Amino acid sequence: MKRRLCFVLLTVFMVIFSFQVFAGGSGESDENALEFWCYWDKGHPNDLWMRQIIADFEKETGIKVNYSNPGANILLSVAPAISDGKAPDLIDGHCIEMIASLGNDGLLLPVEDLYKGSTWDGSGVFEDQFIDGTTTQGMYDGQRWFVPYCAHTSCFHYNKAEFEKRGWEIPETWDEFIAMCDELVAEGVAPIGLDNTPLYNAYWFYWFMERICGTGAFWELATDPTGAAWDNPDVLKAAQMVSDVSKYFISGWQGNVWPAGQIAWAQGQAIFHLDGSYIANELFDKVDEDFQFGAFPFPAIEGGKGDPASKEVSVMGFSIPKDAKHPDLAKKFIQFALQPKYQIALMETYYPTTFVGLEDEIPDYIKDVYAIITSDGPVHMMYDGLQSLGEWWSTVFYPVDNDLIYGNITPEEFVSRLKADTVAYLNK
Repeated sequence: MKRRLCFVLLTVFMVIFSFQVFAGGSGESDENALEFWCYWDKGHPNDLWMRQIIADFEKETGIKVNYSNPGANILLSVAPAISDGKAPDLIDGHCIEMIASLGNDGLLLPVEDLYKGSTWDGSGVFEDQFIDGTTTQGMYDGQRWFVPYCAHTSCFHYNKAEFEKRGWEIPETWDEFIAMCDELVAEGVAPIGLDNTPLYNAYWFYWFMERICGTGAFWELATDPTGAAWDNPDVLKAAQMVSDVSKYFISGWQGNVWPAGQIAWAQGQAIFHLDGSYIANELFDKVDEDFQFGAFPFPAIEGGKGDPASKEVSVMGFSIPKDAKHPDLAKKFIQFALQPKYQIALMETYYPTTFVGLEDEIPDYIKDVYAIITSDGPVHMMYDGLQSLGEWWSTVFYPVDNDLIYGNITPEEFVSRLKADTVAYLNK
């Protein structure tokens, strides 16, 4: 009850505050104002969090912010705006999505001077605040163009109360995890819940590739114009493991429309759920009062070449478009927004911080995912960075991967089709 009440009070406060104080969303034209296009839909808890920061920034600096909410499709508008000479001064969103649409084309300004400068209060160096691996995912010509304000990872989620009831420990190996699944099947309980979306279906092959072949192997499959990388027998093993694990999925999952699958898991219809660490944000109002959000990394696979300590870290944050009229104001706003007090407020919306040194402030419901993100071990990007190859990812990989996880094709057919389709795509 405490965590839900805290979140509700934060949300109510932000709503009231934004209506009383926030002036940046008025739509009034001001050539000296900071033009900020936001990823978050109007009314989303993270939009309200951002509005609080803007209100404080305007009050403290006297700088006006013209704030609008294009939402999750924001990137469809940014490149055309740059071409038309109407670029916003500041945008935010997923770094991996910005790489494909803007970063690779040099359409985002470097922010190295911001990183090397001081924190807002002058107490330290700006870049020293961040978790390792969170500031270098968006780069062009050796310079960073992205500043993260929250971090994510994908992992297995579970209800800690269920583990306590069963006397279970966190599985460290895939065999231990499958033994748990077999125990659940014997009881007539669905082991794994999931939603039928290509993005989430792709988690399985990606993670098997990561643990069996290691970081970079999945990327090589997508970028080898000869197709030889697909002949590695470990690639077939990864596909076979996708096929094998599907028998543990909750019955009828193929008919799920997001978020039906994760809601079913949250309500106890399945025990495990492989998903992003933002899941608590999406389900806080769908779980019982005694539900305890827990998470553990994708287990190690016997004989795998991948480092079992390798962790996925993906980030959301700020970037400054090329030809922005007020890049210095944008940097000033980023410096202001990346203060510990706002990172603490962000965590009340169930999103993990990108900061070190806030361990005592981590709410219980994201402690496990924060522990994964900050654990020892190398960092790799979500899906091995392949979302940055947008067309291959969505038009070549997704359809064949869906057929594999649905059971429409064999693992051998999966490898054969993707080898042929990738070669054709890269040599067209």
